[in-house]
Amino acid sequence: MIVSARDWENAQIKELTKRSTTAATLSAFPDDTVEIFSDAAWKEDLKASGSGWIIIRNSSILYQESACEHPVSSPLVGEALAVRSALEHALRLGFLKISLKSGCLALINAIKRKEPIKEIFGILGDIDNLIAHLPFVIVSHVLRTANSLADTPAKNALASISTSL
Repeated sequence: MIVSARDWENAQIKELTKRSTTAATLSAFPDDTVEIFSDAAWKEDLKASGSGWIIIRNSSILYQESACEHPVSSPLVGEALAVRSALEHALRLGFLKISLKSGCLALINAIKRKEPIKEIFGILGDIDNLIAHLPFVIVSHVLRTANSLADTPAKNALASISTSL
């Protein structure tokens, strides 16, 4: 049963990634692949979210960005906005081979499986359209500890909106 589930998930990844590999390590990816780590921080009382993302190639940070959004109805919406912003930024910079990583498993699963989550339906459509422009993309979940470089700018962006509201 586990083998079947794994096979099914690999088939979904292959469909999403177009002409890509399901290799687990970046070394198996094309040479010009960048890693994008994305995260969001959300504050319920403000209905605000801070987004942070970093773009890395060969263990070197190329870009680190953040943004704040208001109003944002939930943490999931904040995470989806962060991923969308990260992809938009990467495309503007000309990066077309991407390993996208987020600590939000629900969002990663929705992107991979094209699950229509009502709360983020429009944002998921935007993300799907952005991914369609990429010849190579892998979308994967990372643990919070592995996403700390994106977490800091997200929290800083949220703190900046907290003081301005």
